[in-house]
Amino acid sequence: MVVRKETQQTGVKVNQPAQRNVPHGMRALSAILAMVMTMALMLLYAPVPKAEAEETQESQSGTMLSIDSSTAVLTDTSGYHLSATVTNTTDQEIPSGTLTLAMNAFYTFVSRNDIQEWSEGIGQIPTPNIVGQSEVPALQPGASANVHIDADSNQETLASVNSWGPKPVTLSYGANGVQQDEAHTFATRTGAGINTPDTPAMNITIVQPLEAQGWTTDNTMLEQLVNKGGVTSAELSKIAVPGKEDEARLKSLEQTFTKHDKLQVVADPTYLKAMPMPTQVDGITQPALFDITAYSALNDSKTYDSAGVGTSQWNAEQALKNYQSALGDPNASMTTYAWQGTGNWTADALAKAKQQGYDTVIATHDFEEDDAATAETGKTVVTTDAGDITVLTAQSVLSNLAQGKATSADAEADGEGTTAGRLARFVAQSAFYQMEQPYSERNLLVCLNGNSDPAVVDALMTDVEQSPWLNITDLN
Repeated sequence: MVVRKETQQTGVKVNQPAQRNVPHGMRALSAILAMVMTMALMLLYAPVPKAEAEETQESQSGTMLSIDSSTAVLTDTSGYHLSATVTNTTDQEIPSGTLTLAMNAFYTFVSRNDIQEWSEGIGQIPTPNIVGQSEVPALQPGASANVHIDADSNQETLASVNSWGPKPVTLSYGANGVQQDEAHTFATRTGAGINTPDTPAMNITIVQPLEAQGWTTDNTMLEQLVNKGGVTSAELSKIAVPGKEDEARLKSLEQTFTKHDKLQVVADPTYLKAMPMPTQVDGITQPALFDITAYSALNDSKTYDSAGVGTSQWNAEQALKNYQSALGDPNASMTTYAWQGTGNWTADALAKAKQQGYDTVIATHDFEEDDAATAETGKTVVTTDAGDITVLTAQSVLSNLAQGKATSADAEADGEGTTAGRLARFVAQSAFYQMEQPYSERNLLVCLNGNSDPAVVDALMTDVEQSPWLNITDLN
């Protein structure tokens, strides 16, 4: 991640407009090398970010049960469908057994601790209502089997659910009369077909940052610059371009953006400028996602200036110019947002962002009040020495789940080791937040990663769109 940011920010210099004619190729090359050195200095002096849990692996060591897919949003017609992988993590053969899916059809979670303890397997909630069972073949050590459980909407347990909201679900694996493993997850019932009063939907905004995952150098163009000189600014900008792996990923992301038009896309304008055909976005960030928080923490502008990285290269005005250049429209307008870097949005960092022309910043981490009694709208206006600035703060639990992080480390949240398990928790958690204050108008912000898997983004948006207690809104 740190290396990627270095190469991305290196792209700032080479993608900026240069003089029409470069008298000496070596002079331009020196500027490029200076930029590389600057970013190395940035990484050297940048504050170490708060350690975050790495994305939970799809298969957890020592865990026998892995949820591959499940019905996160339960309606009166959906039924319940689950696919799981059962793995023999022991050193002995396990005889044929049974996978059982059960829930408590009548339980209502009453607190955040209640729902978290269930996910960690320490909540004392019985799940006596069986939804379905499936046979598991005998497994040699290390062997796995994919098992499916399908229940239609007329299944007795599903038909008996008489209240909307998240329900505790247990997936248990037993063989030869012995329980081998158990996973705890959720199914969230909508109000469809249930005679309960409707409450206002809670607003939610989901943002996908769009950035290059890596930059590559056109060696032919670089050699021409060194040996011949006289390259144009257009040619100079092509020396560093997004890596080939970005092309396929961008194509998949654009399909996801088209499918889910309410997903908010905030793009690095430097990346848009490098695209043959810029994708449609809802906002732009500082050029090359320049790390304003690290810049502020270092508090040594001379280090940047001496290497040719002036403040004019990453201000809001330059971001808009890059966007206009990408579109080929000098009159194009777009809202600019300063996206959080590795450090925190301190008072100094917010003031610097405001000085650089950003009226709104997006806080992806370490700004929310962890002890807040309920989930509140993540919008705060902060007064700085440079003026007032708006901070849009990501809701931490939902954002972490959307980014592939379980709510507790390793196997403690035993049902959140896969994308399907995390999305089931996301849906349940969002419903719980709505139920906390059903008549309070709120708008929660969910921030995705710059390297989000398009398939996961698609699945997340599909689940949210199927959740009637959520109303998807834009950044405005």
